[in-house]
Amino acid sequence: MSILRCAAFVVVATTSALTFAPTRRAASSQLRAAPVEDVVEALGLLHIVDSAIGDEAKRGISGGQRKRVNVGMEMVADPSLLFLDEPTSGLDSTTSYELVSALSELAAKGLNVIAVLHQPSFQLYAKFDNVLLLGNGGRTVYLGDSDGALGT
Repeated sequence: MSILRCAAFVVVATTSALTFAPTRRAASSQLRAAPVEDVVEALGLLHIVDSAIGDEAKRGISGGQRKRVNVGMEMVADPSLLFLDEPTSGLDSTTSYELVSALSELAAKGLNVIAVLHQPSFQLYAKFDNVLLLGNGGRTVYLGDSDGALGT
């Protein structure tokens, strides 16, 4: 059954994927889904709402757009916390910046966003308000304002 579900997303349009996402989380009476249009606008996906997502065999939206659609599929469930593990892995620097910028804007609007990034560029690092820097063995090296870690 999961194979069929994955195969279906190859030809599903971005809006359809975002509309379907909250229904897999809870019974319809429990849904408090954020409007899909708001999520599409926040993540800068307006120009691809009717585009097929695609996969390795069928060309669809770009890798960066696909990552933003995946983030959007979580957002339409209206979470109080959005936790992202390596959201920029496999993306080029421009696409990474666009994704982190969108996440920064969402955080500015009140969504709690936690993201794990390994060796972010200075431009990406600057988008974060607070950081937790870990050393060897997972020891906390710094926790606080991102500017404070830079010694400014």
